[in-house]
Amino acid sequence: MEGELFLMENQENRNKYDEYIRQLQMHFKDHDNVKILIAGKNIGLANNIRRVIDNLSPDTKYMYLFQHDLPLVKEINHTDILVTAEANDKMRLVGFKGDDPIQRPCGDDIVSESGIFYRRFKLWTDRNHFARIDHYKNDILPQVISVFPEDNMHKPTRLNCTYFAPYYYEGGKGDPYYKHTDASERYGFKLFERVKRGEVAYSSLSKVNIMVMERMGVNMTELETYKSG
Repeated sequence: MEGELFLMENQENRNKYDEYIRQLQMHFKDHDNVKILIAGKNIGLANNIRRVIDNLSPDTKYMYLFQHDLPLVKEINHTDILVTAEANDKMRLVGFKGDDPIQRPCGDDIVSESGIFYRRFKLWTDRNHFARIDHYKNDILPQVISVFPEDNMHKPTRLNCTYFAPYYYEGGKGDPYYKHTDASERYGFKLFERVKRGEVAYSSLSKVNIMVMERMGVNMTELETYKSG
């Protein structure tokens, strides 16, 4: 549908999706501990998280949430995160630095036994993170009504940062731990190309869409020629 910022539901994209699922199943065919849940349509990140949690063993205490277009690009000591969470009940969620700086610390720092530094920030994230299952079940998902959990979690995190604010690995400093490849083509140059192809109307772009395009170097004069399209 014109104006929809997610990828269009057409045969070409359906074929790509089906091939992706086929390759995924082939890759994990000998892994009995891997269960692939397939949605027949786009049900959104929050509902996918609900489906996954509903399919976990009752004994599962922690989970990693990794998005398909946020590949890790830097080494992470996952064992340290688990050991530190076991030793600190207040560590309910651990995030990782992306491309943007992380600001507004919340205090209550943790330094692990191996010397890794964790700091809380008033920035809730549904991008790649480690979390306690019971925290998601009892505290997060009951508040989430949006496609993306972070849309609903920013406010409670600001109001009660000592409970909801994520700890960020290595204090949120240094180079990014993941890169956003934008598989859904909703940002920057990829979104610009969809506007040029007529898949997305200029009028459907938000101020944030336009700001991100400009920041990434999109030719804004050319973009504005599609205002009347």
